[in-house]
Amino acid sequence: QPKSMIVIFDEGNNHYISNYILHGIPTFTYNMRSPNYYVSFSTFYYFIKTLSNFNWDVIKKRKKIHAFGKELLCHYHLGCLQMINPKVIITFIDNSSYYHWLCKRYKDAHFFAIQNGNRTNGQLEKSIMQYHKHFYCFGNYERDRYARFDHHADFFHPIGSLLGGYYKYNY
Repeated sequence: QPKSMIVIFDEGNNHYISNYILHGIPTFTYNMRSPNYYVSFSTFYYFIKTLSNFNWDVIKKRKKIHAFGKELLCHYHLGCLQMINPKVIITFIDNSSYYHWLCKRYKDAHFFAIQNGNRTNGQLEKSIMQYHKHFYCFGNYERDRYARFDHHADFFHPIGSLLGGYYKYNY
């Protein structure tokens, strides 16, 4: 894994970020959907180091092997980010549970999420609690809805849709 100042988190629609927002700026795309894993001594070292903060309560509450595996995978991703050591992490996959988990725990970078679609009330009720540092959402309506369902963002930035052109939604 290369060291990079800017990481695009998840390859899903990463071309929008690299072509329209960070055009010409060197970035590294952290592939979440790849069947391949980053394996090296450094990756293993950082992964083991993160396990000191393993959340055993999640496993005890759910009593499922799936919860254990997901928690391990989250720590693996955290170890990879610690090895890459980015200062900025940006994603177009604003509803990724891994992204929210990492946003709470990786303190050495600024996190930016760009809303990529509308969420129904049902999705907001059932989804894991979302946590954003900077959330670029469609408009004030989304900001208020996310707050109503107790999803957290340090900063909401109502800017409109990246895919919908240059007009803004201001409800």
